[in-house]
Amino acid sequence: MAHRAFDLDMGFFIPNSEVIIANLDEPQDEGVMVEISYAKLMDKFVIGYRTDVRSPYGSANDKLRGTHFFPAFQCNSFISSYLPCRTKLEKIDDLVDLAEKIDCTIQKRNISKKDLPKYCMDNPQISKVLNGAKTLFSGIDDIHSESGLEEIAERYIKNRSKLNEIFPEVIR
Repeated sequence: MAHRAFDLDMGFFIPNSEVIIANLDEPQDEGVMVEISYAKLMDKFVIGYRTDVRSPYGSANDKLRGTHFFPAFQCNSFISSYLPCRTKLEKIDDLVDLAEKIDCTIQKRNISKKDLPKYCMDNPQISKVLNGAKTLFSGIDDIHSESGLEEIAERYIKNRSKLNEIFPEVIR
């Protein structure tokens, strides 16, 4: 059931969000890379941010601050906000500054809820993921509560064969 996180992220959280915020620090997370590409495909507003000075893909002084251009190009906005290791109070100030930059970026865009593009709904693979997520999570007020988790587990057991169709064919 561990791969149900895929259903939750790709079929529920991303489609139901207006803005996706992605940490592009090193080492870059493959799941985040897939999620921001998927979000971009779904016409979501993607903000990538980097707090890291490690720069394996260029210079920390270049436009993308050493971030690989593939994930950076999936972002509508890119925020560089170096967070040096300092005292706790200074670290809090740095995090508040980053949060304000993210908020300002969102506010400038006046982003509103919109339906998924038709090409997403018409894509059989995306549709399969969306339907799987709907089967598992639709109508549950708090998916993190004990009752919410019990309901998800019951739905998973009841719909296991349908949900496993989302999982790729594994050849050994």
